[in-house]
Amino acid sequence: MTDADERRQNSRPGSRWAPPIVAALGGLLLLPWIGRVPLLDADEPRFAECSRQMLLTGDWVYPQFNGKPRHAKPPLFNWLQVGAYSVLGVSETAARMPSVLAMVGTGLLLFWFARRQRGRTVALLSLVVWFALPQTHLWGRMSVVDPLLTFLTAAALVSAFLGMEAEARGWKWYALSGVAMGLATLTKGPVGIVVPAGGYLLYALASRSFRRGMGRGGPYLALFIAVAVALPWFVAQWMRYGREYTDTFFGFDNVQRYTEPRDTLGPLGWLWPIPVVLLFAFPVSVLVPRMLRDAVRAIRERASDDPVARWRLFLAGWLVADALLFAPSATRLPQYFLALYPPIAMLVADLLCREAEQPPGPVRRSGWIAGAAVLCGMLLGGVFLYIGLRPGALATQVHLDDIPAIRTAALLLGGAFVLGGALFAYGWRRSRGDRLAAWALAPSLAVGLVIGNVVWPTVGFVRDQGRKELALICRERLRPDAVMVAYGLQTSNVVFYAHRNVILAGSTDAESMPALVADYPGALVITHRRRASELQSEGFREVGQSHQYVLLAPPATAPAASKAARSSPPPGPSPPGSRTGSAGR
Repeated sequence: MTDADERRQNSRPGSRWAPPIVAALGGLLLLPWIGRVPLLDADEPRFAECSRQMLLTGDWVYPQFNGKPRHAKPPLFNWLQVGAYSVLGVSETAARMPSVLAMVGTGLLLFWFARRQRGRTVALLSLVVWFALPQTHLWGRMSVVDPLLTFLTAAALVSAFLGMEAEARGWKWYALSGVAMGLATLTKGPVGIVVPAGGYLLYALASRSFRRGMGRGGPYLALFIAVAVALPWFVAQWMRYGREYTDTFFGFDNVQRYTEPRDTLGPLGWLWPIPVVLLFAFPVSVLVPRMLRDAVRAIRERASDDPVARWRLFLAGWLVADALLFAPSATRLPQYFLALYPPIAMLVADLLCREAEQPPGPVRRSGWIAGAAVLCGMLLGGVFLYIGLRPGALATQVHLDDIPAIRTAALLLGGAFVLGGALFAYGWRRSRGDRLAAWALAPSLAVGLVIGNVVWPTVGFVRDQGRKELALICRERLRPDAVMVAYGLQTSNVVFYAHRNVILAGSTDAESMPALVADYPGALVITHRRRASELQSEGFREVGQSHQYVLLAPPATAPAASKAARSSPPPGPSPPGSRTGSAGR
C-alpha cells in the first residue's frame, strides 16, 4: 500500500474511529454471561479466591488458597483481579474482567502492529479476525492467566521484531520487549521468556538474520530486563518457603508437567496441536498451511530486503515456535496454544486482503482449501452431533446430569461446524473483493458465539451451579470460623463461594467420616448425590440439595475421633509456610 492510499483511507469519514469501535464491540461480545456463569472448577476459582484473600489480608506477595501457600502461579493476574475487585466488588464479573481486557488489548496491539507493517486495511481486518476466532469467545471469558500471557507474549515478540528491524535506537524496542517478558514471567513463570525467545530465534534463523538479530546487544538487554522485573518476587518466595517453593513451582508445575510421561496423551503424539488449533480457529484454521507456504516462498523469491516478506516470515516463525515448544508437553491443555492465534489473525487478514485484490475474471483459488474446510467441518461437527444424539455416555463420564441442556448445546455446536465449513468453502471458491472476508469470518464468529454463549454457560450451570448454591447456603448458615468438608469432590469453587476453607476428604471412607467431622464442630459436608447414600448410612442427614450435589449435616452425636486419628493431622488446611506444596493448585 502506498502512502497516498494510506492517507486516503485515513481521510474517510469515521475511519479514525473504526478500530476503537471494533475493539469495543468485540469486548462487548465477551461480556454476556460472565457475571452469571459460576466459576468453573478448578482453575477459575483458585485464581479468584487467591485474589480475594489478597484483598482481604492485604498480603499481595505470598498467594494463599484454602489456607495453604499457592505456589502454582506467580501473582500478576491476581493483582489485576484485586484491582477489579476494588472497583466492581468480589464477583464473577470482576474475576473475569482482566481476561476480557487482555483480549481487547491483544486485538488493539495486532491492529497497531499490522498497520505499521501492512497498512490500515490489513490492520483493521486483523482486529476483526481476532474477535471472530472461537478461541477469543471462550478464553476471553475465563478467569485464567492465559489471555494475559497471550497479550504480554505478543507485546514481547512485536517489540523484539521492531527492535531487530530498527536501523537505529532499536534498544528501546528491546527494552520494551524485556519488560513484557518480565511481566509475562510474573504471569505464568518461565514460559513468559521461553515462548518469545523461541519465536525470535526461529525467525532469526529462518530469515538468515541470526548474526544481525543476535550480534547486537538488544536481545541480551531484553533478557536482562526481563529477569530484573521478575526476579525479586521469586526471590521473596524462595526466602520464605525455601526448597518447598522451588521443588513445587519449578519442579512439578513446570519441568515435571512438561516432561512427565502420561498415559492419557492420545494417539496423535506431537501432532495434538493440530486438532486444537483447527477447532478454536475454525474455519480459517484451514488456511494455516497456505499461509506458512506463502511466508517461506515470499522470503525466497523477494530476498530479505522486503519488509513485508520479513513480516510474514516473522509471524510464521512465531506460530511454528509456539507449536513446537508445547507439542511435546506431557500436560496437554488447549489454552497452551493461545499465543498461536495473534499471528494467525494477522496472517489470515493479510491473505484475505491479497485474495480480495484479484483482477477481474473467474475466481481461481486453491480447491483443496475449500475441500479441507468442508471435510474438517463435517469431522468436528460429526463429533458434537454424535454427542448431541447420544449425550448419556458423556454425562456419565464427566458427571453432567442435565441431558436436555447437553443435547441442545452439542447439536448447536455440531451444526455450526458443519454449516460453517460449507459456507467458508462456498465463499472461498466463488466470492471476490470484500465479500470474501465476510464469507470467511462469519462462520468463525458464529462458532465462537455458540461456544461462548451456549456451550460454556451450559457446562458451567450444569456442572458447577449446584456447588455454588450449596456453598452460598453454607456461607449464610455456618459461623465464620467453621469449615466445610468435601467428600469425593474437587471443590475449588466451593472455597470461593463459601468464603471459608474446605477439608478435602476424597480418600476418606464413609465409616471414618463421623470421626473426621467431629474434629470440626459445626461443619457441613458437600458431596455428589451418587455418594450421599454412603454418608447417610453413617447417620448424616440431608440439609440441602442443588442439581447433582447434596449438603449433609453430621450425626447429632458424632463419635469422637479415634486416638490414631487425633495423633495425626487430618487431611485439611495447614498453616501458611508449612511444607504443603501447592495442594489445591
